[in-house]
Amino acid sequence: MELYCRQQPHCQPVAGTGFNPVTDGAGRGHGYSGYEGAQSSRIARDFSGNFDYFRTPGTAFVSRDSLQLAAGRPPTGNPYHDQMTLLARAILNNPKMEHLLDAINHGGQEDGVISHGDVSAVVDHYEAQEAPFKQSPRSGPYNGAMQQQRVNQQFPQPHFGQSPRYDNSNFAAQQPYYGGGQVLRMPDAESKSYTHLSKEDFSNQVLSHFSSLEDPNTPGAITDRSLNAVASGYRLDGTPATQDEINIAKELLARGSLFKELDEGKTGTLDGSFTRDDLGNTSNRFKGMSDEELLRTIKANFVEYGDGDDYVNFKELKQAAGLLPSDKAYSPEARQAAAELLKRKQLLEDTDVGVNDKGGPGYKDGRFDLANLDHVIDKKRATAAG
Repeated sequence: MELYCRQQPHCQPVAGTGFNPVTDGAGRGHGYSGYEGAQSSRIARDFSGNFDYFRTPGTAFVSRDSLQLAAGRPPTGNPYHDQMTLLARAILNNPKMEHLLDAINHGGQEDGVISHGDVSAVVDHYEAQEAPFKQSPRSGPYNGAMQQQRVNQQFPQPHFGQSPRYDNSNFAAQQPYYGGGQVLRMPDAESKSYTHLSKEDFSNQVLSHFSSLEDPNTPGAITDRSLNAVASGYRLDGTPATQDEINIAKELLARGSLFKELDEGKTGTLDGSFTRDDLGNTSNRFKGMSDEELLRTIKANFVEYGDGDDYVNFKELKQAAGLLPSDKAYSPEARQAAAELLKRKQLLEDTDVGVNDKGGPGYKDGRFDLANLDHVIDKKRATAAG
């Protein structure tokens, strides 16, 4: 097996996993901490933050062999490499963690390899397990949902660029700063490419990438777990994410209030996930429109809805909204406005009745013309002014 430390003279395969970070001597006298007494969540977070260090070249996975190889080497004198030795030993010295990392996303069945999504899931597991025993700013009514986002805010995640290689003569210059058990992520200008978008426009971007951000363990939903995996560079199934997907995931994680709104959805329950419908509701700018504004939009798209006559009927509205099949192509504005009008039952009924040619109430016949629209628009404007 080809591993990052294959040319490092100190790297030696080991037969077992019974390592002790203190008695084995790695890191003595180098001024950085081991993991004796560390909580499992900290070890898992550090593994997440240094995932690429242990990853088998040419794959998206860490194998047990690569962990054992790193854990089995004696001190190198390099603080970063020796810290990674301690981290590998801490993982392998914890049989439960070792099993969870391999099996948590596979129904408890081990497959011998660990994806970054597996590590994120184990972080979530230990964070939830340890939460009742902690008193921290993260406690509160929103504890649980977006749990990994809060972890990322308190414990910076790594910049997942090209992985360091021991056989690279420029490694020392590439080596990330290691401090307090965490690799600090350098600012990434590309990750800010969506910051200028409004909530509605950004939600549409998330919607268009929904399948790539979806949690395979929760079909039909994006979860805090799947978002954090993509933001780190890999989906939960271990496949690499595109730069665009990474940027979107990072931006959504940065917009905590938007995630909370999506998480609450229609039910108001905070469970760390949201659906396409939740996104659709958030990305719909017509939801907050006044009745007058909505009808003006319907009027602007009147010809697009109709079939060449002077009326738009309810069937044509439903076709535009995507509720009934149609061969016509509609603009996004026409579709969303039609869908919103159909939701406002009283406004739809008022527009249906409208006005007759003598100025009195019209008829409830499941259709409306421009005169009906103008009549109701005038009424709504007068009500708002009065």
